[in-house]
Amino acid sequence: MDLELAWNQMSANIFKNLHELVKKSKDPISIMELAKDYRSLLKAASTILGCKDEIQSKMIVLIKQAHCLNKRVDDFHDKLHQNYNIPHFGVTESFKDYLKDLQEFMTIWKEETEKGRRKGEKSLIEWLQELDQSQRKITFEAMKNVVIDLGTNVSKIITDFLLLVVILGDRKHIIKNLDDFKAMIKLLSVEKNKDNSIVIKAFLGVIQLVETTMGKRKGLNGNRGEETEIAGKIELEIMRMILKEILRLEVALCCPDLVMVLTDEVYLSMGIHLRNFFGTKLNDVNMKMNALRMEVALLSFVQSHKDENEVEFVKETMAIEVQNIWNKLDL
Repeated sequence: MDLELAWNQMSANIFKNLHELVKKSKDPISIMELAKDYRSLLKAASTILGCKDEIQSKMIVLIKQAHCLNKRVDDFHDKLHQNYNIPHFGVTESFKDYLKDLQEFMTIWKEETEKGRRKGEKSLIEWLQELDQSQRKITFEAMKNVVIDLGTNVSKIITDFLLLVVILGDRKHIIKNLDDFKAMIKLLSVEKNKDNSIVIKAFLGVIQLVETTMGKRKGLNGNRGEETEIAGKIELEIMRMILKEILRLEVALCCPDLVMVLTDEVYLSMGIHLRNFFGTKLNDVNMKMNALRMEVALLSFVQSHKDENEVEFVKETMAIEVQNIWNKLDL
């Protein structure tokens, strides 16, 4: 990826998050400090881009600084959404310890779910399943499409990310990561002492799809060599962001927080809101993935034309399979 383009994308991401924080945060001093650092980066970028000599080395340094600022903005943003603030995975932390942290974090949602059950509330999925399809078929089909589209969109982000990691990484290491990823996803179920929800089951099916694809396409790995520290951290950040979106969808669809069946107008309005909300969140994940692609470029990763064709074929094939997984959702 072109360094100037990578910088522009990252800069836009920082600006977008800062703009949202300005509207929501009650801590203007912290916002001003972040904004000041952002302006300094913009000024430095303007100077570097205006000078062709040594532009690449200087831009690499600047982009690393932007990574740090972006993380500070992301962390501050997370404080506004504590219930979705999934624990960070420390580079030196054992996976077993992380699972304990994640399990402890999920007690927030399991308690919310139990509270809703005691009140007799039901989840959006449950109320949709009770809709009289003879009289409200249009509403049911519209909301079913929302659920399928949201699940498919999140899943495509997952497969794109994992495919990129698979292409760059060591096969044994990646397979272990996929097993770890599945273990994390299972913990995101909001129900206590119950089987995985249909949402969690669908996402586990997506990870299984990646595993199956790897088994058939054994040439898609091992091209990166030694991983840089920044690239490794970015991968962990993206994985955490994806887990957050899986949790958001699980909560939106499976957490019992609705007292009664809704009117058609409310259902349709809710569908529009969910599409817009997840569209924004997934765009954030995609922009972070651009940062990972930029790291790939900095590592001088070069694919042959044949490799590129195979990657595109695998992406298209998995996209079709992902759609099939969500189309079969039992609503």
